Amino acid sequence: MRSFNEYLNSDKSQVHQYHKRRKKLLFLVVNQEPKSKNISDKEISFFRSEIKRQMGKRRRFQGDVILDFTFWVTKRNPPTLHKLVKNYMDLLHKDFPKVDKNRQLLFKDDSQVKFLLARCFFPNEMSNTEEEDAERDWKIVIKAYSLSNFVQDLQLARYHCVTYKYEFEDDGIYQDAYNENGLTV
Repeated sequence: MRSFNEYLNSDKSQVHQYHKRRKKLLFLVVNQEPKSKNISDKEISFFRSEIKRQMGKRRRFQGDVILDFTFWVTKRNPPTLHKLVKNYMDLLHKDFPKVDKNRQLLFKDDSQVKFLLARCFFPNEMSNTEEEDAERDWKIVIKAYSLSNFVQDLQLARYHCVTYKYEFEDDGIYQDAYNENGLTV
């Protein structure tokens, strides 16, 4: 049993566990113009069906969650960011019996969201030419990750920062770092 416990605490096991957690990151993309409250039932239905389709057989989050919204808008006067976030959080957890039978798609209640990141990109901010603007369509990108997995990732990063001594040359280029066992990072 000693070798199994050694493996669990080894760098190889830690990296394996990290990659296993990263597979649980939910990455959703809906090709739809982001809107606040003036959204039709048809658009709500499309958004929710896309989320459900991309989630597959995956169930909603039961515990605390981290949400990351990225909105790509084409309107010159889009809704404010906080209104977009509020609307799409509602679409992800509230029931819409007039629209579909899906219940609480991504999480049960918005109190589960412990960290929220949101950004909005406008075509004129992202490019220098009209041709580049035409290539950028509106869309909504949502990343969701379990808070407990994120905390474990932070603990792993802290472990590596304490265990390994990072050395830099004068020009700032990263050199191989070694721990006390002589392992390369």
